[in-house]
Formats: sequence, structure tokens, C-alpha cells
Amino acid sequence: MTASLLLGVGTAAVAQVPGIPGLGGVAVEPKRKDAVRHSQARLIVEHAGVRAGGTVMLGIHMTIEPGWHTYWNGRSDSGTPLTAEFELPAGWALGAPDEWQWPTPARHVGEGDILDHIYEEAVTILVPLKAPEGAKVGETVRIKGKAEWLVCKEACVFEDGTLEASVAVVGEKDEPKPTADAALIAAARARVPVTGKGENVKAVWAGDVVTITVDKDAKDVGGAPRVEFYPAADCIGLVEPVYRTSASGASLRLKVDLSDTERRDLRGVLAVLRPVVTTVGETGGIGGAVGTDGGKASMRLERSILLHVRRESGVTGEQSPAGGVDGPKQEGPSAGGRK
Repeated sequence: MTASLLLGVGTAAVAQVPGIPGLGGVAVEPKRKDAVRHSQARLIVEHAGVRAGGTVMLGIHMTIEPGWHTYWNGRSDSGTPLTAEFELPAGWALGAPDEWQWPTPARHVGEGDILDHIYEEAVTILVPLKAPEGAKVGETVRIKGKAEWLVCKEACVFEDGTLEASVAVVGEKDEPKPTADAALIAAARARVPVTGKGENVKAVWAGDVVTITVDKDAKDVGGAPRVEFYPAADCIGLVEPVYRTSASGASLRLKVDLSDTERRDLRGVLAVLRPVVTTVGETGGIGGAVGTDGGKASMRLERSILLHVRRESGVTGEQSPAGGVDGPKQEGPSAGGRK
């Protein structure tokens, strides 16, 4: 017996242009059976087994053709994130959509000041799977699903793929063994934003301006940082986000749209990037290659933080991680351009 679970994995603010078959003015090509594919997706598992009542981490691992990209589950002007539908064995359960872990994206500015938050080359979206308490030791279950996503270059196209993986139920005294794909899941986990609690982050909300400062009293080590803010789908509206959500230095001044009555708070991901100079073949940052030319300076992701800055009615002032700059309970170290 199986249970069908449909998951819309996050939502994005999409600008629809009347009369134009596209997203944010970008043409979307119709699906064709003979179309050349620009991306692939498969389901991977961190451990080959799971104890009854325990949780194992799955990953939707995507590989993307150079020059193309897909979308984060936060706010983007011209794209939507992956969605997936799964059939699960009776008693097995996937984490709710807000428990799925999306690596930190990269910001991408296209023609006409279109601001998107994207992944290039590869990305793994983490999905927890819980086994029932009554799962029988020794049984192997198949997790099956189908995913659909948007990939874009000059134009966009919807692509899809089947997802399938096996998980065995092991005994209480057995240690689940990592799979060959465990490193992909570990790399993705390293790029998942952490909560703001305990981070040296301050926010001051004054009128329609929110000033966010990172490491205010820390010494500048390793070059001046760049701070970027990637708004969540339910973030309050931002004014001129193309020009105000990325800045050199340790602080950002975000202008918010106080007329936004549906979304009151500032929510999203704060990314701290540092310059790095690499030679051919070197890598740097959290889980990714940076720089391909000898002596070329690039930016690496130092860390990323989930932010929730609350707008209190009639209150203006500084908030700290303990007083309102925070996020969902999501553990793990801190994650993915151009169209």
C-alpha cells in the first residue's frame, strides 16, 4: 500500500506579463518529447539503512548544463522552484516542505533589472525521510517520485524526471552505512543556511530602512566581505532590490515597502562572501570551486544565515539574534550566477 504525497517545494514571487507566454517576460518553450535536455535530477540517499522510527536524509540531486540555471525556493522575478510528487510506502513520511533544506543560492541580475536567485552546475535539495516505528528489520522499501523544474538560459523550459531510491531497515544495534552519494549530501548540508542565533548579526529597523550589520566588532580577516540578502518568498516587499541587496563591507541598508500589507517581516538568507585569489584547479569557500584563472579574484561563501527581522508596530530599534533576527529550527553549517 502506498500513500501519494504532492509537495510544492516552496513558492516564488513570479512576475507574469499579460499576453506573453513566459515568466517575468522570459519566454518559456513548450515541452517536446524530442527536446534536448539541459538538466537531470535523481534521488540519492545519505545512508543505505535506517532504524525503525529513525530518519534518513534523501537528496534531489540536479546536474545542470553549463550556461543554464534553475531556481531557489525563495523570491525570484522570473522563475519558480522545483516541485515533486512522491509515492511512499504505508507509514513512511517525508518532511514537510518547510523542513526541506535548500542550499544557499547565487544572485543573478538579468536584462531589465530582473533579479533571480539561482543554482548553476549542480545542486542537492535535502529531504528528510522518517521510517515508521513498526518498520520491519531487513525489509527494503522503494521511494518513488517525479519532479518538475524550470531551467533557463536566454529562454526557459520546463523539464522533469523520475526519482527513485531504496532504503533498508536495520536493527537498533546496526550502524547505517553511508552510500556512495553521502558526500553530495554532506556538501549540500554545508551550504544550507543556519539560524541567526549565536551569530554576530545586528539589525536596526528605522522607518522604511532596515540596516543589517555582520561582525560589527570583529577584525577584518581575509579581505573585505561582501554581504548579500536573498529574500524568502514571504519576505516583506523590497524597494530597488537589485541595487540594495548586495554591498561591499559588513552592512546592508535595505529599503522595505511599508505598504505591503500581506507580508510584514523581513525574512530571507544573509550571505557573507569573502574575496579569494586562486590558481588553476584550486577550490575555496564552502563546498565549491572558485576561480579558474591564475591570480583571478573570486568571491567565496563564508557562511549564510537565516534571518527573520520582525516589524513591531510603532517600534524602531536594534534587534539581535536573540531578539528577532532568527529563522526556522534548522541545524547544520551554512547555500547557489548569471542567466
